[in-house]
Amino acid sequence: EYEFSELKSENSQKQQDKSTPQYFYLTIPKLNIENAVIETNSLNLSPDETLGHYNGSSLPGNTGNAFVYGHSVLPFFYNPKNYKTIFSTLDKLEPGDDIFVEYDNNVFTYVVEDQQVLKIEEVKPLDNVKPDYLNHSTMTLMTCWPPGTKAKRLVVNTTLKD
Repeated sequence: EYEFSELKSENSQKQQDKSTPQYFYLTIPKLNIENAVIETNSLNLSPDETLGHYNGSSLPGNTGNAFVYGHSVLPFFYNPKNYKTIFSTLDKLEPGDDIFVEYDNNVFTYVVEDQQVLKIEEVKPLDNVKPDYLNHSTMTLMTCWPPGTKAKRLVVNTTLKD
């Protein structure tokens, strides 16, 4: 069992009103991930049965950064349908690759801009990827790095296509 302890928040209550869907879905054709379930405003820091959307981060299509996290293992064991291995090949994403997010009966296309390897203490799930005044909708995907270890974090930053 492993949980992303750096994502612990002072806010342990779900920030969700009745109109916010409980789940949304991620498709990454390049990685053979299709309609992966993401729990909205998740309090689960060990996302074994769904991906997690960081509680209080932006929602898809809205201004700000939606922060999504999931597990990785050695790429040999990668299975895009298993949430314990789903982000094992996240490093294969390159600038210009598309990812698709279905949220609240809308499909949003995000384009990969970059990826970074961060120290655990450098992960800031509520920070915006772009300056606030630009009013962009972005999404960050995060997993452990290197796959199968807990040493660092790989983050892939994406921006909503116009």
